[in-house]
Amino acid sequence: MIKTFTTSEAGDILKCSSDQVRALITSGRLHATNVSMGSQRARYVITQTAIEEFLSPPVAAMKTPRKRMPPTSGKHY
Repeated sequence: MIKTFTTSEAGDILKCSSDQVRALITSGRLHATNVSMGSQRARYVITQTAIEEFLSPPVAAMKTPRKRMPPTSGKHY
């Protein structure tokens, strides 16, 4: 069974408020499902996987070793 969290529970895990969790969701940085009916305030359900993906560093931001350039002869043009 998939573990799910409310915005309040996710806030406890992420060490932020439920309003900040909602902001992360509406900005698209944290994936969640709106389970509210009709015109009620959005009620989100966040999966454990979504929280883990949010907490893991983005692939592009991971440090990769840089190639070293060969030494120059000292001439500057």
